[in-house]
Amino acid sequence: EKHLTFNQASVSADWRFARKFTLGGSGIFGDYSDDNSKRSASGHLYWNREGKIKILTGPTLTYMDFSNPYPGGYWAPDWVRNGSWRLMVETRRGRMTFKFDGTAGLEKELGSETLTVVGLSGRMGWRLGDRTFASAEAGYSRSRFTSASGYNRKFVGLSFKAMF
Repeated sequence: EKHLTFNQASVSADWRFARKFTLGGSGIFGDYSDDNSKRSASGHLYWNREGKIKILTGPTLTYMDFSNPYPGGYWAPDWVRNGSWRLMVETRRGRMTFKFDGTAGLEKELGSETLTVVGLSGRMGWRLGDRTFASAEAGYSRSRFTSASGYNRKFVGLSFKAMF
């Protein structure tokens, strides 16, 4: 039985070039044991509002391609591009935190129709004590990048954190 392995190197940076603006990017190179390789790059420009209600919004562009498209056994497109707009809102009230994160945009894979993509998630957190925190999160996304197998992904998560 043949197993596929994957090694990845990545780099990312954010530059807050003005009080309310952040420019960022990332790059990924992946090497597969079947002699395939993946290249991916992403960039964003976000407007930030600090304060009791934090807001982050702006465009994100992503590109990915494989040297050997569709070898079988995993999603490996010749190339795929995504252009989306992101909005994140976060606030605190007493011991509670609330966060909403959403994206909407277009995605195009070589040989496929352009797809409207969306992503929504919400998180509610509770500070239980000075060193403990619990949260609940739920979300949905429709994108080749987040599912890699069916274009739709739903999730629910519960977490508990304690500092010692």
